[in-house]
Amino acid sequence: MELTEKLLTELQRRLKIGNRRGVHLNAIPANSRYKFDLNRLSYIDKNLPDNFVKALLSELPLKFRISWKENVPDLNSLFEEDQAQLVKITKAFENLINQTEAIESEKGINTFGFGFPILARRDKADNKLTVAPILIWSLRIKANKRI
Repeated sequence: MELTEKLLTELQRRLKIGNRRGVHLNAIPANSRYKFDLNRLSYIDKNLPDNFVKALLSELPLKFRISWKENVPDLNSLFEEDQAQLVKITKAFENLINQTEAIESEKGINTFGFGFPILARRDKADNKLTVAPILIWSLRIKANKRI
């Protein structure tokens, strides 16, 4: 994809439409229960975020499994901070799975997706930050008993 003036103008126009509180124009995960920062997976394996993006771009259909048990045979052998991070990651995935399943059962729509790459822009008028994914892949997430 070539970055042309026409493309940048269209992206700018799209960024001006919508609500900055929504997930499409506010992709910063922060403490949101509905967003997950892919880099957090590096607590499990430092190559996991890169492996996910490579698989996303090359595998069809994508079947990517995430499990800390393959890399950490004994949770008690880790430092407390690392244990806490794994627990937080596990809870974050449980929240994403539960939220996605609830919305799909109520509305019939799968809302889970992955946005990449991210475009950040500060509005000169109000100095507010807009962080939006350029592409969004619609994915399915489900629990696995091995996790």
